[in-house]
Amino acid sequence: KKIQKKKKKIKKTCLFSLFPFLFIYLISRNMALLRNLTLLSRDVRKTVNFYQKGLSLPTIYETEETAELMAGNCNIIIQKSDMESSLLTGYSPILNFEVGPHLQDNVTLVDDSKYNEETLPNLFLGINELIPKLITEFPGTTLDGPIKRPAFGTVCVIKSPDGHFLSLFEPNA
Repeated sequence: KKIQKKKKKIKKTCLFSLFPFLFIYLISRNMALLRNLTLLSRDVRKTVNFYQKGLSLPTIYETEETAELMAGNCNIIIQKSDMESSLLTGYSPILNFEVGPHLQDNVTLVDDSKYNEETLPNLFLGINELIPKLITEFPGTTLDGPIKRPAFGTVCVIKSPDGHFLSLFEPNA
């Protein structure tokens, strides 16, 4: 009986000390996880250029037909498509990105000369600086409605050159 009680206490201690890992494990075992998001595009190179240089998303790989970009916990796949029906974007999906100088404390650039603040110049820009650069540097980029400033930060929606909608969020400092 004493041995069984000790085992139970050890199990409880282990569960609580490993709670964050256990929680992630339980989530991954009991629900579907979003692996990546695929966007269709007429011009993979142009679309990659927008996300890489405009939003500072590093490229994992790129071919003429497809590319993959790092975007936090969910990568973005850009897939070439020439079918008009598959390229109609409508107002969905909306990709949500957090931007701003506060990310400097949370982002570590890959130890590779390919990715640095020079090659990804917009990495830590706030919305007020980023929007004019995106509109100027990437023809076809438009602001969809006003920039809003609710109590928690600054938000806006832009339409990318290939017609996808992006929500940009910059929390208050």
